[in-house]
This record gives sequence, structure tokens and C-alpha cells, in this order.
Amino acid sequence: MPDHVHCFINAAPKYAPSDIVKILKGVSARRMFQRYPTLKIKGICGMRAAI
Repeated sequence: MPDHVHCFINAAPKYAPSDIVKILKGVSARRMFQRYPTLKIKGICGMRAAI
């Protein structure tokens, strides 16, 4: 399936896997919306219209 990515990440044991995923999703979403601002306007990705 071309709609997902596998990441192999090395992290200290003090970081929970769920926290690492939250960080990765937040950073990738910010970069995607900066590069493609029309995604926010159209309401794609489960978001309501931001403007």
C-alpha cells in the first residue's frame, strides 16, 4: 500500500513509543500543511475548514 510509511527509530527507553509517534505526526502534519495550505481549506485529512 502506498499510503503509509515504515520508520525505524532509535530512542532512549525513557520515551514512550506513543509520545514518539505524537511528535512525528505533529511535525509531519505541520510541514504538510505549510507546503500544501489548500488541504486545510478543503477540509481534507479529517479537519474542518481552518479559515
